[in-house]
Amino acid sequence: MTSLRCADEQSTSDKESEFADLYDVFEIVDYSTATDWERITSEIEKTFRAWKLCRLKCTPVEAHQVCESEPMNITLAGRNYRISLKTIARTQPRAISTELLRHLDSSFHVLIEGDAPGVLRWALSTNFDFDSKVHVIQSRIGIPEFVVLEPAQGDISDKISVSESKMLLSALVTAATALGMDVPVFTQVFEAKVKQYFGHCAGLGWTTTYDGAQLPYVPKSYAHIQGLLTLFHSKLAHLPVSIKAYVSVKFTYSFRNWMLDWARSQHETAESKVNGNLYHDRLILPLGALGESLEEDVLLDDNVHTELTPYTAPSWWLSVERRASTPLCKLEKMLRNFMELCHTTETFRELLGSNAYIDTEEENPALGRNALRMLTKQPASAFSEDIVQAGRNLRVKFDSVVQQTVRHVRTGRENGQLLSNQDIDDILGHMFIHVDDWDQDNSENLLMDPCKTAPKRGLLYCLAIYLACVDIYSGGLVSVATLWNEFVMEIRWHWEKLKPIPRLSTSQTEPNFNSCLLQQKLELINCCIYRKQNSDGENVIQSSTKNTSSSTDDTDDTDDDDEFFICPENEQGMMERLERMKQQASLNPDSYAMREDKNIEPMGVHKVHSSLKLLNGEVLRIPLLQQPGPLTEDMLSRHLSEMINLGDSVEGTAMRAEIYVCWNNKASLSLRSDMEAFKAANPGCELADFIRWHSPKDWVFNESIGESELSQRMRHPDNLWQSLWKEARPVAASQQRTLFDATAEVGRALNYMEELKMADLARQLFPCLLEEIYTRLKDELHAEECPKCLITEHCSMKHLSSHLGEDIGQDHDRYEEIIERFAHLEHEMAVYSSLIHLLGPKQKELCDHLIVDSTCLVLQEQHRKAVLDLFSSSTNESHLPKPERREYIFRAAFEQGAHRMYASLREDSFDITGAFSTAQY
Repeated sequence: MTSLRCADEQSTSDKESEFADLYDVFEIVDYSTATDWERITSEIEKTFRAWKLCRLKCTPVEAHQVCESEPMNITLAGRNYRISLKTIARTQPRAISTELLRHLDSSFHVLIEGDAPGVLRWALSTNFDFDSKVHVIQSRIGIPEFVVLEPAQGDISDKISVSESKMLLSALVTAATALGMDVPVFTQVFEAKVKQYFGHCAGLGWTTTYDGAQLPYVPKSYAHIQGLLTLFHSKLAHLPVSIKAYVSVKFTYSFRNWMLDWARSQHETAESKVNGNLYHDRLILPLGALGESLEEDVLLDDNVHTELTPYTAPSWWLSVERRASTPLCKLEKMLRNFMELCHTTETFRELLGSNAYIDTEEENPALGRNALRMLTKQPASAFSEDIVQAGRNLRVKFDSVVQQTVRHVRTGRENGQLLSNQDIDDILGHMFIHVDDWDQDNSENLLMDPCKTAPKRGLLYCLAIYLACVDIYSGGLVSVATLWNEFVMEIRWHWEKLKPIPRLSTSQTEPNFNSCLLQQKLELINCCIYRKQNSDGENVIQSSTKNTSSSTDDTDDTDDDDEFFICPENEQGMMERLERMKQQASLNPDSYAMREDKNIEPMGVHKVHSSLKLLNGEVLRIPLLQQPGPLTEDMLSRHLSEMINLGDSVEGTAMRAEIYVCWNNKASLSLRSDMEAFKAANPGCELADFIRWHSPKDWVFNESIGESELSQRMRHPDNLWQSLWKEARPVAASQQRTLFDATAEVGRALNYMEELKMADLARQLFPCLLEEIYTRLKDELHAEECPKCLITEHCSMKHLSSHLGEDIGQDHDRYEEIIERFAHLEHEMAVYSSLIHLLGPKQKELCDHLIVDSTCLVLQEQHRKAVLDLFSSSTNESHLPKPERREYIFRAAFEQGAHRMYASLREDSFDITGAFSTAQY
């Protein structure tokens, strides 16, 4: 059995070997199929044709003529790459030497009867020398137009190996040669931050190779011009004769440890000494001393002696290098922290616990709001005096208010400690007592006018500023909740004591629907306080006067004259008087009814009408009327939503009719009150007299009889006006029962404030904070005479605010955009202020150029002296410090070729890039 098993296994192995041999025999390799390299070469060639690339010309190109082509993505070996055409607006190439350029052109006249190709001419130009604003290839090699291949965005890595880069470069060169294109092509090598490229360009009998290298140190032999010239000439050793090179030099000096001087008036505190200013940013202020292009034998620079001094450089370039990520400045931090409050989920009751909206200090006259009342007589502390002065200067300097209102919080206490009673009294003292900065005639908002917000410098406006300050400097959410709790209790105290709430308009008789809901609630409370303000239970009632026109007029003629008068609020006495009147009327109804026809002295008269008279010939007296109760926006919305939610069902229709009857009853009470006041002011009047004054449209002219009469609806027996006129008695408005329950409405308003969530409060106050910062920046711009570009940017924010909605949650992106614009403007203003501080106020022109272009040419002697003093101050000596970076560009030209080399020397890096041309045979 063993031998049979072995024979079977041997037979199986023989069959497998036969199948393997057959597979090898019939395997076919199709060498006519294009490889990946050939496919991408074909795609690149199609792209070059679509871009219409042929020759690199030396003609000028204006900015509006530059047309950037869309990058093309290609894939090789499963990796994505991007090919881009880089071009820039330019003038004609400025030659390093006219004689050198003529010598180059003469050699090409023999071949093509024309000037040298554009690539060679651009290699000798100085248009883009040491220009940090252009692409690194353009600044080092000098060519304005080229094609570059880089890793695609979103690729796993931005690194390309040397072999991979050369393979991709060969595909680019093959596609360019097929089209006869002399536009240079480049491929990235290593990481993108290294800024190293391989390149190639060929045509008309010449070839230019672009190469580079980078070292983490500077070789001693190449630390000066003489060593670099030796390296440059070694690359030209193949030339039959020795040629001279032209050298351009740039030394860069940096003033790094300077900080943004945003809060120049800020006093030094213990916290700032320890931690430093959190809102300052370290920037780089490089000075580039640029020398002329000179022949190599004119310069002497080696390890023993150097003739290169920045003092004799013809060009000084001063620039400001900003960080990629701008740090938070003071106002931006305030905005972003407050924006977080708009999305918080904590409620005030959760943060405050059982002490929420409970006045535990009412019995102690030395604590809480009772101490706040004493601020008007004697300040409770030295900080109270500061807060008073800060409040008066609120319209001038926002940062001074921030500083002075939280100075006590930030000095002498640990970071994040909660507000004390004294701090709260000082803040509330400025909001409720010291209101010198409040002007209701100048309370319109400049930026946030399209949004529903609060009046400028008003109560909620100040509250928004203080909440933002407290959130940053003292305790965060808990301190915000504490301050809001005290604010609500202060409003309740004003209601209980019938003290008008300050920083609210005194001319409004009803809430303004253009304001936020919280502002409407405060205005409602204030209206109620005015109605119950006087002592002995007296209520202030505003009269509303009505006008009329002739019977043929189609429009109401209302009188705008208003008057306030005193009306007793003792309902018990009024009810007793009305009860006695009813008893007298029931005992002798005939004589009581005839009282209206008797010559009774008019009561509650406001004034006599200028034109109308009663039908009996007497003058028509306009009565004083009760004012209807004020409404807020949420009340109207609630009534409307109730009607809508009832639906179209039978039950819904019945309930809607019932609600409509209730509304009519309220309207009937108001109409009856007007009728009684009219009867009291006009004894012996008729319903027609009242309608002619109150509703002129219902007094119509009858052509058939040639007289005026009541309209058809008014003559109907079941008309509401008919029945109310019969029931109405001659009672002046001062003796009537009030129509509006102020106590109940104020209770609802206070309950709304107590149940308000922190996110809802922050969203209503956030536009106020935006308005204050907008005004603050505007004042700073004009006070410091900032450049026009910053003023224009500030004015453009007005356009952004016109698109803001009421819901921050839905318009989060738009609010985020305006915050970013604020942040950028604030940072630029801080940079400008710091430059003025560093260079001096006399160098304003220089600072303006730095803000507008980030780079400026220092030509005037006074500007150079100021810059020299600034950079010398960092070494505590009278000379400049050691240059941070030295850059050199070497150029040379020979028959049918131009050569260029760029070198950059730092303490920790050595970058070199070369472009060398050779003739093709």
